Amino acid sequence: MDKTRVALYIRVSTAEQGVKWVSIDAQKADLISFSKRKWFFLDEEKHIYIDKGVSWAENDREWLNALMLAAKRKEFDLVLVWKIDRFFRKT
Repeated sequence: MDKTRVALYIRVSTAEQGVKWVSIDAQKADLISFSKRKWFFLDEEKHIYIDKGVSWAENDREWLNALMLAAKRKEFDLVLVWKIDRFFRKT
């Protein structure tokens, strides 16, 4: 059986949030650790997408857009986020 291929999406909207709440490094470490525990395949050179200092409300999130293009190309099977509001707020 093939391993599930994953991508990581990490975001902080402000520098303060990265210090006060959960930093990019902490989100990244947690998600990498989780993917290893679940035996997922993560190409760390290619499929870690980080938007720094970007609000969820912005339509033009550079790395979210890149993630969506890679998803359309079926480069991975699953996207991991530290908390759902890092990805989007409105359902």
